[in-house]
Amino acid sequence: MRSIFEDKSSPFYHFGYLMYLDKIPEQEFLKFLGDNFRKITPDPALVSSEILDFTQSHPYYTQQLAWLVWDSLISNPDMEVKKLVEATIQHLVRLHDYDYERLWFGFNLTDRKVLTGMSESQISPFSIDFINKYDLSAASTVQSSLKRLADAGIVIKLDASWQVDDPFFREWIIRKRKGVL
Repeated sequence: MRSIFEDKSSPFYHFGYLMYLDKIPEQEFLKFLGDNFRKITPDPALVSSEILDFTQSHPYYTQQLAWLVWDSLISNPDMEVKKLVEATIQHLVRLHDYDYERLWFGFNLTDRKVLTGMSESQISPFSIDFINKYDLSAASTVQSSLKRLADAGIVIKLDASWQVDDPFFREWIIRKRKGVL
């Protein structure tokens, strides 16, 4: 999308202002979800926090998960909330399995290692522990990989940290590595 407005050869070059949106603040999202889930569950706070813990307050993925959790709660009102949310996440990961597989095999080995490390741990990708654990040669290798992945929209930088943008893709990576998908 960005290239449409930033590429000099594009007819929409500098057509408007680029606006970068932050994630919705978690407390506001908790209230919004809780107010709505209150209509169908006795513990709307738990449902809302389980969803936001997984999506990290990303609006699109939160909406996607919340909608399917809502549908599941209607169908299974007596199911334990944590199990229901986990089953819904698993369903979405399996639903996108082929798409993620195709995406994964489009990356080079270094990008796969960086994505694996970012999915499995909270360690900074630039730390020596991360570089050693995921068999990367240097911080400059990680930097190059993050640039490629960011340009492709796979990872994003929030504040001073990097993360895989799509939480379902992140979960897919974890589950594939464990062999549970």
